[in-house]
Amino acid sequence: TADCTENAGVLTDLQLEFLERHCNIENVFTKGVFENTFRSNAHSVDFKGTDTDPARLVLDLGCRRNVGGPKWHAKMRQKLARLGLQPERLKKIEKFRFGDDRVEESICAWRYPVGIQGHNCYLDIAEVKCNCPGLMSDNTIECLGIDLIMSKRKYAVRKYNCEERPVVKDAAGHPVIPGTEFGDLNWFQEKYRTKSFVARRPDACLLYTSP
Repeated sequence: TADCTENAGVLTDLQLEFLERHCNIENVFTKGVFENTFRSNAHSVDFKGTDTDPARLVLDLGCRRNVGGPKWHAKMRQKLARLGLQPERLKKIEKFRFGDDRVEESICAWRYPVGIQGHNCYLDIAEVKCNCPGLMSDNTIECLGIDLIMSKRKYAVRKYNCEERPVVKDAAGHPVIPGTEFGDLNWFQEKYRTKSFVARRPDACLLYTSP
């Protein structure tokens, strides 16, 4: 399964080995149906905290796989569409065990163009049928080097050497991170662009959602 990948050129065998070991992306370049079970601390019940910014992801250290429900995915795609971007649908069937010990089977997965504090990457996020916010897994959190510095109520994205920012929480009190603070949108491959895509200058692409 693929949690966090960045298309910044051709990866060497050594880089692929590192990513497979540490970022859980061994199936990034394969097609087919995958039967895996992942565990998340989140209960698949009503959520409200991400409604104000559908592209926010909950930092869930108890989650082993990026995942979200239909409502979250629909809003995420709508937000990307306004920028002329679209995700890639992946044929993956996976099983998730949530905090209430109930197992949910996924519909598919989506590989999203994502922007983290002005830096572009792709995130593979599964879609389950139940109501669930967008959850960022511990593997992706590690891959991006996201540090929560609770003594200062701040967080930092070490992968991109970003400055520390105040921690933003959803209505339930969970820390969240915006997913549409893009850099140059031209960075994304053609298949992630819609017909309405318009090239934008890098200084016009950083979309910051204030707390």
